[in-house]
Amino acid sequence: MLKTMGDDRFLRLLWMVLAVLISRAGWCMLPGAEAWKTTDLDSAFSKTFISNEKCNSSEFYGLACHQALQATAKLLHLPPPTDAGESVDFERKFQQQAETLPPDIPAQMFWGVGLNALLMAFDAHAYLRPALDPVVGDIREYVGIGATMVMGRRGFFVSEIFPGSPAAASGLSYGDLITTITRDDHTTQILAGHSQDEVSEWFHGPRGTRLTLSLNRLDGSTTELKIPRQPLKISSLDFFAFPRDPDFGYIRLRQFIGGQACGGVRMALDILQRAGVRFFILDLRGNPGGTKQEALCINGLFLGPRREQIASVTIPVVIPNAALVHVFDSTPGLRWQRGYALNPETLPLVVLMDEHSASSSEIVAGVLQYFHSAWVVGRTSFGKGTEQTTDAMEGHNSLILSATSALFFFPNLKSNQRVGITPSFPLPLARGIADADLIMDREPQVHPNSLPAFNEPWEDDRQEEIAKIRACIERDKLEEYFLKRLDIANGDLPWAYGAAVLKCAEAIEKTP
Repeated sequence: MLKTMGDDRFLRLLWMVLAVLISRAGWCMLPGAEAWKTTDLDSAFSKTFISNEKCNSSEFYGLACHQALQATAKLLHLPPPTDAGESVDFERKFQQQAETLPPDIPAQMFWGVGLNALLMAFDAHAYLRPALDPVVGDIREYVGIGATMVMGRRGFFVSEIFPGSPAAASGLSYGDLITTITRDDHTTQILAGHSQDEVSEWFHGPRGTRLTLSLNRLDGSTTELKIPRQPLKISSLDFFAFPRDPDFGYIRLRQFIGGQACGGVRMALDILQRAGVRFFILDLRGNPGGTKQEALCINGLFLGPRREQIASVTIPVVIPNAALVHVFDSTPGLRWQRGYALNPETLPLVVLMDEHSASSSEIVAGVLQYFHSAWVVGRTSFGKGTEQTTDAMEGHNSLILSATSALFFFPNLKSNQRVGITPSFPLPLARGIADADLIMDREPQVHPNSLPAFNEPWEDDRQEEIAKIRACIERDKLEEYFLKRLDIANGDLPWAYGAAVLKCAEAIEKTP
């Protein structure tokens, strides 16, 4: 059963995790001040949801309003409010904060941050944003070194290196532990004790300036690398055949942009096949998802027409004011969603994923794994099994609201909600780094009040074949072979292992 607002256990959980939500919630990444200025959001509108009458109407609503106060205090760099409970004058407290707004924070942004914090208490994935907020495009540009990190219990590990970037040219490797960063002004930052957002910000800076990274390498050695910052263009889709082994093709999809992701993958498959590629690696690591339709379309490229792929269940939207959203069907009912393709491919395929692969990425990987159309290699995915519906607010077309409207289930009638997709071949980030070394920010950690898990994790049902492939890789040392043979970027272990899986799977299939 879904949790209701009156569930005492849920109330206690919400209160315990307020600090976690404030530090990780989506409103920290909301649109900028200029976008908020285009909206009609003001204190009068906000009182529809944040008023003394509503905030003191129940313990749950009071905690949600207190969470909103914490978020606006964080935005304004004010001390967090300490009192919570019944009969708090929330209107006065918000007004006191609003009177301290600096010039660079418009009132619309202030109220938007507060409302989003409140909404998140009712629906972990609900948010409000300006209708004119620009959507992330096909190419993102920034100045940096071309690497990303994951937070570990001993520091920050390098988790991705963009091909052709200054980080790749410098010799930075997957799994390197960054201990300190020294900037051009000779200030040195020790990474321990800082958040991932803070550390990521230090990588950015003026073009041509340099960073010095102190590293602990996986072989136990230490080194320093001087890496220049350069303008980088990060495309949502990259693909190529390996120059040293054109049998292998690689497709990297970083996000599901509406109307573009599936078409891009289809184009990449066509070009790579024309170039003679036989084995394909679809990399969905770090892909946070996007539209379900794009995921179904990509599945259709490999599965064929009219194959049942995922099911969804409509659920009640528990938000404090029903006028906020569409009126969804509140009676749960299973209905199948289908994907279509005119010319389905039956290609040897590996899908790479990690703990940041979410939502639509999980649909693609889980469905292809279920139908035995791909091997999934990497780490257990994020665990977001819910779907959100987005629309303009009635009477306020300058604002868009997204709210949870459905759950999706796989053909085995299991959900990935909170449990994620278990890889066919689980692998660490790099040799010598266990999952226990990393801080896994998956759905239960990032959104503690999200819908519960509906089932235990499940495994790929081809365990006998998986054991044979593992034995083949170990016997022929293919993991190491492909790291060298394909000249894979700076020691990307899952990438190399995925190539080895494809090679051994073909050999086993041909064995009488």
